[in-house]
Amino acid sequence: MNESNNDILPPQLSKLRAVRRGAISVFVMLCLFFIVNTAQLSSDIKSYTGNIHFNSDSQNNNNNEMTLNPDGLGIGTATPAANLHVSGNSIISDKLSIGSSSSATSTLHIAGTMGYSVQTVSDNVTLSGNSYVLVNTSAGKITVALPSASSVPGRLYTIKKITASNSLIVYGSIDSGGGYVFSSGNMNRLKVISDGIQWWVIGKSSAELTTLWTPASITTALWLDANDSSTIHDTGGLVDKWDDKSGNGDNVISSGINRPTTSSTTINGLNTIQFISTTIGAGDSFDVPSLSLTSEGCAIAVYEPDVAGSGYGFGYTLWGRASGGGGQHVDIWSGASYPALFRDDRPNIGNIGVPDSGVSMLAWNGDPSTAYDGRLNGSATYSSNTSYTADADITNTISKIGVTHPNYYFNGKLAEMIVLPAYQTDAQIQKIEGYLAHKWGIEANLPAGHTYKSSPP
Repeated sequence: MNESNNDILPPQLSKLRAVRRGAISVFVMLCLFFIVNTAQLSSDIKSYTGNIHFNSDSQNNNNNEMTLNPDGLGIGTATPAANLHVSGNSIISDKLSIGSSSSATSTLHIAGTMGYSVQTVSDNVTLSGNSYVLVNTSAGKITVALPSASSVPGRLYTIKKITASNSLIVYGSIDSGGGYVFSSGNMNRLKVISDGIQWWVIGKSSAELTTLWTPASITTALWLDANDSSTIHDTGGLVDKWDDKSGNGDNVISSGINRPTTSSTTINGLNTIQFISTTIGAGDSFDVPSLSLTSEGCAIAVYEPDVAGSGYGFGYTLWGRASGGGGQHVDIWSGASYPALFRDDRPNIGNIGVPDSGVSMLAWNGDPSTAYDGRLNGSATYSSNTSYTADADITNTISKIGVTHPNYYFNGKLAEMIVLPAYQTDAQIQKIEGYLAHKWGIEANLPAGHTYKSSPP
C-alpha cells in the first residue's frame, strides 16, 4: 500500500504545510481583487449609446437625477440643451464666475453682457416674474399692480412708461404709501425692491411722479382689500381668513365647505374674492367681529354680482347682520332697496338704480341726528336729512359678509370694502370713491362733476 507524504511526515510539519497553503490562497485572492478593482478605477466610464444616466433610486425606475450626453450635462433633466442645464432650484454656496475662466472675486462675477426678460404691457396687469416692465399707455390709462411684497422678498422691478399719452398708475405698498401716478405727457420710470414687508423705491424719475392716497391715512373701522394677497389666508383657494387692514385686527373668518375663493377671478386685472352661493341658506360668507362703531358710520364697497335674483329671487345682499327682525342688512331688490346699516329700522326707499350686473361702487353713510345717504358710483342716489334711530347694537350692524339671516346671499366678486366709524362729508367720501374707482377701473362711472373723475387722489 502506497502512503501519502503526509502519512510519513511528523505531525508538526504536516500542520505547517496546511497553514502555508491557506496563506497562499488568501494572498492570491487579494491580488486578484486588487487587480480587478484597480483596472476598473483606472478605466474611463464609457457609453456607446450616447447617454450616461445617474440614478440613485434603488428601484431603478428611470427617474434620472443627472444625464450626461453629447449635448451637455443635465441636472434634473434627461435632455440637456446646453453644456450645463439645470432644471429646478440650485444653491451655490460660494462664488460664481460667468463668462471668464478666472476665479470669481465676488459672489457673482460676470465677464460680458447681461440679458433680461422684458415684459411689455398695454393693459391692466398684476406683475409676476419679469423684472423689467415697459408700459404702453397709447390706448388709454394703464393700471399696474405690484404683487404682495411678502410673497417676493428681494425682488426688483423696473417700470418704464414708454408713451407720453395718458397716465400710468402703479399700485402697491411703496414707501408706506399706496403707489405712484405717472401723469400724462411724460415717460417716467420707477425702480422698487421688496424687503419682504413692503416695497421701497431705489430709483425713479425726478419729476411728475405723484404719490397715491390710500385709506391708510384716515381712521377706518374695517378695511378689506382683495388685491393685497398678504391679507388673504386660504387652503387650496378656499379662504379661511381675510385680514383687516384698518389696524383694529377685525379679521373676518370663513369656515366649513362653503367658503369664498381667491385667485380665481379679477376686476381690472386685480384679484377679487369670489362668492359662489346659489341657493337660499347655503351661501358662503365671512363672519365679522364686533366693529369699533358708536352711533354713526359709513360703509362702501366695490363688487360685481354674477347671479341676479339671489335672496328670495329678487336681488342680493352684500353685508349685514346674521339675525334679528328679518335681518338688518342692505337688500338690493329689483324694484326697491332696504338699507339698514347703522340704523334701527329697514325703510323701503324705492329703487335707487343699483344694477344686477357689472362692477359697482355702493356706499351707505349715516348720522342719526342729521342725515342718511346712499351713493352709487360716486353719485348720490338717496339722501335724507331726517333724523333716525341708531342701531342699538351698532357694533354688530355688519356681522356677515356675503349672506345674512340666512335667506339672503351674494353670488359675485367682492373687490374692496371699507367701513368708517363716522359720517363722511362729500369731500371725504369723494376721496375714498376716487381711490376705489381708479384702482378698480370704474372711474368712467363717476359723474362729470366728481372731484376725482380724471385722476385719483
